[in-house]
Amino acid sequence: TLSPAYRTLCTDGFLHLFVPTLLHPKVVTFSSQTHSRHRLLLGKTIIGTYDHALQQWQIRHPYRLLVNESLLPTPR
Repeated sequence: TLSPAYRTLCTDGFLHLFVPTLLHPKVVTFSSQTHSRHRLLLGKTIIGTYDHALQQWQIRHPYRLLVNESLLPTPR
């Protein structure tokens, strides 16, 4: 389980303010004929994926601390 402190920091979402611009994640879309998959990349590392069923980003730990999910685009 995640500690309450970690969950609070993720919920508050203010740590992204201290992340240098070079370390901001980028959204990349991989498309096929049948569907598109959206990934959140930090450099060459996949730190998150967009779940169309849940309609939200799924971001890996501990990267959640560095990303403000409300600023991420909602893929269509």
